[in-house]
Amino acid sequence: MGLRFRKSIKLAPGLRLNASLSGLSWSVGPRGMSMSVGPRGTFFNAGIPGTGLSSRQRVGGRVRAVRESKPTPNTQRLSVMTSFNDEGNLVMQHENGMPFTSELQAAALTQNKAVIMAALETEARNRADAIESLAKIHEDIPDARVPPVYAAAPFEWTTPDKPLEPRPRPHGLFDKWLRKRRERIDAENALAAVKFEQAMATWRGEIEQIAAERRAHDQEEAKRKQLFEVEVRTDPQAMEQVLSETLQEIAWPRETLVSFELRDGGTVVVLDVDLPEVEDMPTFQWMPAKREQKLVKKDLPQTRVRELYMRHIHSLGLRLLGEVFAALPRCLAVVVSGYSQRVNSRTGQTEDQYLYSSHVVREQWLRLNFDSPERIDPVEAFDHFETRREVSKTGVFKPIEPLDAHGVSAPR
Repeated sequence: MGLRFRKSIKLAPGLRLNASLSGLSWSVGPRGMSMSVGPRGTFFNAGIPGTGLSSRQRVGGRVRAVRESKPTPNTQRLSVMTSFNDEGNLVMQHENGMPFTSELQAAALTQNKAVIMAALETEARNRADAIESLAKIHEDIPDARVPPVYAAAPFEWTTPDKPLEPRPRPHGLFDKWLRKRRERIDAENALAAVKFEQAMATWRGEIEQIAAERRAHDQEEAKRKQLFEVEVRTDPQAMEQVLSETLQEIAWPRETLVSFELRDGGTVVVLDVDLPEVEDMPTFQWMPAKREQKLVKKDLPQTRVRELYMRHIHSLGLRLLGEVFAALPRCLAVVVSGYSQRVNSRTGQTEDQYLYSSHVVREQWLRLNFDSPERIDPVEAFDHFETRREVSKTGVFKPIEPLDAHGVSAPR
């Protein structure tokens, strides 16, 4: 069964697998701002969490195509927006979102074949890259050789417009002889002056409020800088808070349960990770069919799916190791163990089964190439550490007993 330590957190998904009747898509990015790639194309999603306000804008999978022939009385120059539907078919629309008629689409395909072919290639490549990115999570590991530096959040505000002082209405030529008219003008000027002073008082209050909020913001950021750069080096409670916040700020492949414990005054960190299932991996890829001018599904071999899963979960483990060593300078060793929910063939019950467990000391970790992490093979990297796992070359895992984390101490 999966171990549970005293500090467990859920990491918000950043790269999510979205399954539907129409196929699979992937979403990349943290809550409130993400990029999704799927059969319908590539979209930028933005929203304000908790408000219900959001927007969605296509940023990929579209091309603009125009007629290359010169306009004549019998021809029309059009801008074309293209996308791909759930079946991989090309869909053409006017800029206002209205679909093309079949006749117009056929004409556009004929006259802009090269552009459409390029769109097919680009869309297929984007979807393939989204799949490949599952095995590249570790390429964003921070450099543990660099002391932690806290990036203060900027103070954002909008300065209210300063009220305009009204110009008093002067007395006219005959106003000095018309008392009531003169008094009315004086009353209007006096009322305008009162309203201006009231508006100025409100404006000054808003400016003072902004200044107070900025002082509070700066004080809070100074405390957080002290926490992330100074206290984290000596205080285990500060280390726990920093590690928790650091992990939750990362865009993870899926909602992931990570339990961790600090031992020996924070010199040892024990991680227990609920890994995704192999069934979560994509089972097909989209290929361009140029003759049909569409994308078609091509099943991935099971060996490719298992190989992708093997690289994905090891890449995830490397990223976690990197985040711990970079965020906690006091940490000298990390034990990371990953488990998955699987059926026990002996009992028929679903249970947590460990797939790998590794003990990594900082000295070993610092030997990795942080300047070119893309050159690191996530599976082979674990051979560099004290690792327990049983996996075939084709990515078939056998359950293992995790390392005895409670018996691990920091290197002397």
